[in-house]
Amino acid sequence: MTTRLRTSILCLALLLATGAHATDFTQIYKDSVFGASPNYSTTYWMYVADSTETLTMIAQQTNTSTGIPRPFSDESLENAIAISPGYVNGIYQYQLNVEAGVTYYFKLVATWTDSAYYVLQSQASGASTALSITSTTPSEGSALDLTTSGTIVFYCNQAPTCDATATMRSGHMANDSLAVNIISSTCSAQVEYKTALMAWMEAGHVQEGDTVTFTFTHVAPAANPDSLLGGDGELTLSFLAPAMPIQLIGQSIPETFLSYWLPGDEDGIFRLVFDGELSSANAYLAYGERDTEGEYFIDTLDVEIDSNSVVIDFTGKLRNPSSLLASGTLYESVYLKVASVRDINGNSPYSSAQGSVGSYSFNIPYQDISTNFATEWLPADGKDITGKTNCELYISKSGVVLFDGFQFTFQRIDDQAVEVVIDTVSVAASEVEAEDEDGGIVYTFAFPSEVKAGYNVTLTLYALQYADGIDNDERTAMLTVTYNPATDEELASLLQAVGIQAVTPAEATPTTVHTLAGQRMGTDTESLPRGIYVVDGQKILVK
Repeated sequence: MTTRLRTSILCLALLLATGAHATDFTQIYKDSVFGASPNYSTTYWMYVADSTETLTMIAQQTNTSTGIPRPFSDESLENAIAISPGYVNGIYQYQLNVEAGVTYYFKLVATWTDSAYYVLQSQASGASTALSITSTTPSEGSALDLTTSGTIVFYCNQAPTCDATATMRSGHMANDSLAVNIISSTCSAQVEYKTALMAWMEAGHVQEGDTVTFTFTHVAPAANPDSLLGGDGELTLSFLAPAMPIQLIGQSIPETFLSYWLPGDEDGIFRLVFDGELSSANAYLAYGERDTEGEYFIDTLDVEIDSNSVVIDFTGKLRNPSSLLASGTLYESVYLKVASVRDINGNSPYSSAQGSVGSYSFNIPYQDISTNFATEWLPADGKDITGKTNCELYISKSGVVLFDGFQFTFQRIDDQAVEVVIDTVSVAASEVEAEDEDGGIVYTFAFPSEVKAGYNVTLTLYALQYADGIDNDERTAMLTVTYNPATDEELASLLQAVGIQAVTPAEATPTTVHTLAGQRMGTDTESLPRGIYVVDGQKILVK
């Protein structure tokens, strides 16, 4: 009968004899690693000694005196066994004398948020239990990866120790200064190779598929450093060099993120440039206070892949505080995240940063360029311009209002067709004189003669843009003016002067009605829409 089987039978007999108890104890075994639950929970264990000896309780992660299981001689945990915990070779532990057939109880209150691991080890087996390698990440013989963490890890049957540095070799190249990180909680050791191996591959010393080895020295159990792995303590792991990953070779990002850029403004176009062709990427923009409800804005961005570049066009879209947040609060910066960048084979680019897998983050100072301005027209709105020569527009802030010229829309009397028509006349920017004035600007141009003779003249700016991106009714009204106003009655009188009688439908006598183009409209003028018609050979204006 094996020792473990005898122990299990003894444990079962004790439970049957004493009956159920309030505390659930998990059975542990000598020389086997066991774990504790995290988050301030309490864990209980029991151990049935199979021989009289001195055991050592070893903490593989904790570093405080409260972070190691405490022994009791009874399951009610009222009789604590005196111990003297302390550090041996940097490992927190204590010794416990046990007698064959006696059950010992342990209690631990976790004071951390991660799991912890322990081993109850006999002094004899501590010296004789060999350290063994249980697995590696990545698997031995497989290709290394320069685009993720860039580390190799070997796992053991117990907490290991080794020299502080390891040696990486490939062909005639060697690097003996790779730092080794021992992780007792997972009984493992790891080394980061990414930066060193990438340098070799960039220099052409190592090619895809070449053998790359890592050698660790003085590898042994942490509890017994003199018991060297394999007798000499040397561990060599072999892998293959990966394909050369693409790299970020250039970037163009705004020094300051403006609330608006005019369409096509190169300053508002973001680029990440790589040394290889890309297949995909995504990005988002964040603004505000993440932890405050209603004060955080996230915008999923349109990303263009242009061969070897990630392109994000921020131009032509307003992003001022009031358009992003209901509060309109002005914050100092925006956060831009470009993620999931992949080459045409689906691989991530190389980055020397740990944990960066095709992701790039930027905190960019933010500036709201919203600008208030005033305008003044000469002649003023509603004036008669028949005898005027020039028009002036004053804008109090230079560079805010951008346009290609002025446009007039007006009514005139066509003497040939004898009707009211609408014309459009434009004044190009080349015909406009611009002069700076107290931080503002004055535009001066001549009224076209046909406009001065027109009626209900509306003057606007064409190809109008605002440098701050704010386009609203208030601004439209500020940049629109009307001249030579005329009512329908006044226009009717003008038509009468060229031989057209203006009537209302009710005043017209039912007769034969035609349009100016000769189309018969029946005999009833009451239902006619506004316009000029021929009634019994006479032109009339229906109002």
